[in-house]
Amino acid sequence: MNLLKNYYRHIELSLTRRKGMDKPIFLVASLTLAIMFVMAYYLATTGWMDGIGEMLNNMVEDYQPDPGGSGG
Repeated sequence: MNLLKNYYRHIELSLTRRKGMDKPIFLVASLTLAIMFVMAYYLATTGWMDGIGEMLNNMVEDYQPDPGGSGG
C-alpha cells in the first residue's frame, strides 16, 4: 500500500515537473511567432515587399527565351 502511494506521488511530481518544462517552451514559441508576424507586417507596410515584387515582375518581363527552343 505504501509502495502504491509513493508511486502515485512520483507520477504527480513528474507531471508537475513536465508542466513546468512546457511553459517556457510555449512562451518562447509564441514570442517567436509574434516577432515573425510583426516583422512580416512591418516589411509589407513599408513597401519593401512591393520593391521585391516589382523586381521579380521586371525580371519576368525582360526574360526572352532563346529562339528555336522546344515548347509552345
